[in-house]
Amino acid sequence: MIKEKIECHKLALAVPEMSELEYSELKESIAENGQREPGIMLDGQILDGRHRYRACEELDLPFAYRPYDQKRDGLIPEIVVLDANIRRRHLSPAQKAVIGAELAEQIKVEKARLKKQKSTSPRGEVGRYSSVIAAEKVGASPRSVQRAEKLKKDDPEAFEDVKSGKVDLNNAVKKVKINKARGDSDRQGMIDTLGELDDKEFVRALRDGIVLKKAKELEDFVALDNAKQREVKGMIVRGWTTAKALRYLDTEITSESLIKDLIFRAIDTPGKSHFTTIVNGWEVSVTKTT
Repeated sequence: MIKEKIECHKLALAVPEMSELEYSELKESIAENGQREPGIMLDGQILDGRHRYRACEELDLPFAYRPYDQKRDGLIPEIVVLDANIRRRHLSPAQKAVIGAELAEQIKVEKARLKKQKSTSPRGEVGRYSSVIAAEKVGASPRSVQRAEKLKKDDPEAFEDVKSGKVDLNNAVKKVKINKARGDSDRQGMIDTLGELDDKEFVRALRDGIVLKKAKELEDFVALDNAKQREVKGMIVRGWTTAKALRYLDTEITSESLIKDLIFRAIDTPGKSHFTTIVNGWEVSVTKTT
C-alpha cells in the first residue's frame, strides 16, 4: 500500500533546512529511540516536524503527530513555528533575524484575521508589533528583524542567502546599499562632476553611498570648490554632513558643541595649534604638542 505523502505547511518552510549533520543526528536519534516528540498538523499539513517526518519516512516508521490546538499552542500558529524550531536548531543571529522577518509578515496577516474576528490572546500577542513578537521568539533584537524585513523587500535573493547561512545580515544589508547607490545614475553623475580629488578611497565611498548617503548632502559637497572639498573631506569621512563640516570651518565652536567636535576641529585645522571653548559650563582646551 502506497502511503500518501504529507505536505509541509508554508509557515514551516520559513525556517531553513537542517544542515546535513543536524539531520543525520536527528535521524540517528529517531532510529535508536523512536520519535520522542510528535509533529503538529494544521489544515492537513505539517506545521512543525517536517524533518522528523522525513526521517520517519526514510526509516519506514510511522510519523506521530497531533493537531494544532489554539488553547495549547496559542492563537497565532506562526509562533508555534518560532518556538519549536528556534529552541531546537543551531541558528546564527542573522538566520534568527531573517526567520523572524519572514514570519513577522505572516503574524501581521494572522493578527488582522483575529482582530476581524474580535479574538484576543491571553499572552497579548494580538495587540503588539509583529516584528517585536517575532524578535522575542527567535531571540533576536527587533531592530535586526526590521532590517531583515527591509532586506527581503530590497533584495529577496540576498535575504535567502542570509537565511541559508551563506552571508551575514550586516554584510548583506551593506552590499544592497552599495549596489543601490551604484545604480543611482543621478548620484554617479554628480560624483563624475567632482574636481581633482587625490583620495580614491573617499571617492569610492561617495559612489557606494557609504558617506553623504542623502542626495542633498552630496549636492552640497559637489557644489564646493576643490579647496573646500579637501578641507571638509576628513570630517565627512567621520560621518559629518557637508553643512555641519562647513559650519565648523566657518564659525567658532559653540556651547552646544561636543568635545569630540572640538578635537576634530583642531585636527582639521593644521594652521592653528590651540583651541579653547566652553562645553556645558566647562572650559575645554586642545593644544597641539608637536
